[in-house]
Amino acid sequence: MTDLRPLIFKKQNEEAFTPPEIHAFVKSLNSKEPPPDEQIASLLAFIFCRGMNKLECFHLMNEMRLSGDQIRRDKFPADAYLMDKHSTGGVGDKISLPLVPLVAACSEEIYIPMIAGRGLGHTGGTIDKLESIPGCRTRWSAREIETLLKRERACFAAQSEKMAPADRVLYALRDITGTVASIPLVVSSILSKKLSESLDYLLLDLKYGDGAFFPEAERSEELGGWLVEIAREAGVVCDLFQTAMQAPLGDYSGNLLEILETELILQGDGPSDSTQLSREFAKAFLQRSGIEEQEAESRIQEKIRSGEALRYWERMIKAQGGNLSKLRAKLKSLKQRLKRKRILAPQSGYLHWKSKALGWSLVALGGGRRRATDRIQAEVGLFHPLKEAEFVEKGQSLLEIYHLPTQSIEEAEDYARSSYEIREESFSAPPLIRKVWRDEHKLSTEPRISQSRAERGP
Repeated sequence: MTDLRPLIFKKQNEEAFTPPEIHAFVKSLNSKEPPPDEQIASLLAFIFCRGMNKLECFHLMNEMRLSGDQIRRDKFPADAYLMDKHSTGGVGDKISLPLVPLVAACSEEIYIPMIAGRGLGHTGGTIDKLESIPGCRTRWSAREIETLLKRERACFAAQSEKMAPADRVLYALRDITGTVASIPLVVSSILSKKLSESLDYLLLDLKYGDGAFFPEAERSEELGGWLVEIAREAGVVCDLFQTAMQAPLGDYSGNLLEILETELILQGDGPSDSTQLSREFAKAFLQRSGIEEQEAESRIQEKIRSGEALRYWERMIKAQGGNLSKLRAKLKSLKQRLKRKRILAPQSGYLHWKSKALGWSLVALGGGRRRATDRIQAEVGLFHPLKEAEFVEKGQSLLEIYHLPTQSIEEAEDYARSSYEIREESFSAPPLIRKVWRDEHKLSTEPRISQSRAERGP
């Protein structure tokens, strides 16, 4: 299919695509003669405006999943559980980094092939944070991921060119055409990558609030409903946590600074909010593998107290080529190498964060990208230890901008100054975890997505 106009006209008239049409479209994206970008962009725009039903979304996801290499489930023990987590993104969201080694330290039955992303818009990316570690490699083929998993039981990897390659084409065009925030396109993109891991279980962290891609709680819930239904139809057990992103998560935003906070969490010295989510998500993983709640909590506490969680993190980084001695040296001298600009409270009152502006402040510093070709400044970042609804005194430091000595920070400072309000009246911060939806199905190690199931869809 080199001419997409029939599909464009069909969606223009609000008609649904058939499974064969979706198959032909996805197959064409990586063919020797793909459709012109203008037609793909036009089709994405009509999908964005006219929508898709869940059957279309399922088939788009499944065809993109099948467009490339996948993790082979039969390469792992029959009684093993392949698990992963996905966050819809936010500011200071580094939870994947401590979560993976914490779970791996607690259970030998759980394997975590975490395929993660780079920063998008005002939100940071797990892969960018990992690549701030000297020598740390994140580009792995599906076969290399299998080898790492069999040895370490956990790894971090960027999406390779051969895993869900059709999604890579659509993702790049969505980013530059303003069609990112379409629920069917978001769902098919997320799950085409995650389900290429042959998962038994997926934990979804749905963000809501100012710093989320879907700020309204109701819109976030709608996205969650789609994700669960499509994942369940593919045979994957899926739990959802809806968590707050009005305020930045944790104390630090910035690639290397979030590595620092990751290690604090694994040592038991992390901020209360990022520590709570790391432990709650780890507990969910362990419970899904058959461990009782009290035992799961006990294991998590013990692995952190004994230092095993931190040692597993170090083991993973070393296995991926990271140089721990260089990382230690960088973290030790990080704050001494950077200049700090404090943003002070203009009056006394109660702090209300607008974390999206904080995300753009980090991008302006070079800690994120405006274009896909931009280079990341790994060391810059923000320190924001005050929490939502906390009382502050006039002149108190609200946040600090860490920047390079020769760097102009005017734009970053402007964003930072627009990232908060000081309210006269006290108010209650939203709960960190607003809602939890737990899948009623139990885990199974049966093969995923039979052919008949894939043909039927939801």
